Amino acid sequence: MMSLSNGNKFMKIIMEAPKKKPKKKKYLLNPQSAILFNFPDLDDSPTLKDVEEMTQLTYAADPTRVLGGKLGTGGKGPGGWPDGMENAKVRFIRLEYNGRGWDDGMDSVSRADRNFLEYFRKLTGFKVAEASESHSISMLRKYRKGFAPPFVYMTGDGAINVTASEVLILREYLLDGGMLFADCGSPQWDRSFRSFVQVLFPGESLRVISDDDPIFQLPFCFPNGAPPLWHHGGSRAMGIKHQGRWVVFYHPGDINDAWKTGHSGMDPELVKGAYEMGVNIVYYAFTRYLELTRKYRK
Repeated sequence: MMSLSNGNKFMKIIMEAPKKKPKKKKYLLNPQSAILFNFPDLDDSPTLKDVEEMTQLTYAADPTRVLGGKLGTGGKGPGGWPDGMENAKVRFIRLEYNGRGWDDGMDSVSRADRNFLEYFRKLTGFKVAEASESHSISMLRKYRKGFAPPFVYMTGDGAINVTASEVLILREYLLDGGMLFADCGSPQWDRSFRSFVQVLFPGESLRVISDDDPIFQLPFCFPNGAPPLWHHGGSRAMGIKHQGRWVVFYHPGDINDAWKTGHSGMDPELVKGAYEMGVNIVYYAFTRYLELTRKYRK
């Protein structure tokens, strides 16, 4: 502050130094360092009664469900995948990571993955893998371009602990045509996964998938979007889109529980909707992957 005199008059001039904008912090990560996405669990999981009441309000698949013909991308006919993939088996591959519940439903009693693959085979006539599979995120870089699994599945009910290197490998797989089918197993996992996605795709956040999106239209029509089921992470399916394609599909309600033997006590019609939603996700992943990577199979 300065005082200037002019006769009997005084002026005070207050001088303020310009405020400096705080510099953004830059984080340098060791590729092998662990990144832990962990939030305390809260006991806010819905009961089975809540699940059925919520899902009955939103699941109303079109009675004409499967559109004409068999699944595939070649129009009318018996169905199948083109571009040298005609004899390919549909595989269900889980991502292994350091965290609780990544293998939920894989055991020989629950058989969630196998039950889904068998439903898919009966519905489509396609060949499917004889067993459920899992491997580490780092294994994704072993696949040749154009011959990677069109989708990989990720679930859990606790923290997500991965390395910076694994984040980069998964991102590259997704940008090269793959899709991450994520399935929320608990409210804690929902919070952990949302943080994980922001590291996987910096500057991006999960966004609601609209009811009229193609992933809800083929081969089964879900006019109200995905059945929310246990809705640990909300009542709407969400995702991350890259160049017009969903690279992350996030189901908030533990769809895998509805596929388990015994279906966790759920109403049979809702179980059917859960299977059909899974078929739509696989169909979307395969057709988009084959379109995007066709050049590698010539």
